[in-house]
Amino acid sequence: MKLAKNPTAHEASPLTLPDLLVWAARNGNTALVQDLISTMTVDVNYTDSLYGRTPLCWAAHGGYMDMACALLQVSDIRFNKKNNCKQSPLSLTAQEGHLDVIELLLEQEGVEADAADILGRAALSFAAGNGHDEIVQRLLTRNDVEADGMDHYRETALSWAAERGHTAVVRTLLASGRVCVDSRNIYRRTPLSYAAGNGHGDIVRLLLDDGGADPLIEDNHHRTALMWAAGNGEQAITQLLSLYMETKKMEVGSRLAIADRRRLVRSRDASPSGRAGGVRNTAHWIRSK
Repeated sequence: MKLAKNPTAHEASPLTLPDLLVWAARNGNTALVQDLISTMTVDVNYTDSLYGRTPLCWAAHGGYMDMACALLQVSDIRFNKKNNCKQSPLSLTAQEGHLDVIELLLEQEGVEADAADILGRAALSFAAGNGHDEIVQRLLTRNDVEADGMDHYRETALSWAAERGHTAVVRTLLASGRVCVDSRNIYRRTPLSYAAGNGHGDIVRLLLDDGGADPLIEDNHHRTALMWAAGNGEQAITQLLSLYMETKKMEVGSRLAIADRRRLVRSRDASPSGRAGGVRNTAHWIRSK
């Protein structure tokens, strides 16, 4: 069976059954997809020439749950097959935030939940970068998903979420206990640096208070989070970081003073003359009263 791509077009290129299947999947025509795969003669793993996407890739990207279910029932479906950018159906649907399709794909035995694309980004990275907190939570339940995985620019899921202002995702990642709050990309910028420079005050507080982020880390150009905030005109965050650093400086000074006093006491206790002197001084004080 061959159909003309466009009856009004002056071209002879035919539209094959696989082409029609991909077209139907891309446009969300679930009924046509079901009709075509019921013939058992169409290749369900066929890819379009432009994006290299299979029908399942298009179904996952569009969040077409019924279509994805129908395609996954075909015995030779390759649910891990990637497109031209090396994104799998799972990665595509995580990027778009379709939790139901995520659940469906994760049920497939042998699914590659942490497969990376051409830039090294996996499903968790895309979900975090686009603010899909429920999907981030679901992916973090799997042992085969690396919570702190880095792409080719050494960006982590936390980096992407902090940079783009996704507070709930940042909170979820920090609560998992599986991420490094001070991870640095190829420019040596941290999640705190991006959050501060982009004006995400709530995330700055989360990274400092819950994550214990270091505000003194410098990037390749020796700029700290405070400098990024000040340089971008983020006055509230500049004040927040300044106050935080001043408070920490006082706390450190106080701890050092306490530590010095304790060392002094230990050194006196270790000296017999120091102990005797202490007794004599105490006795003298009592007599003087």
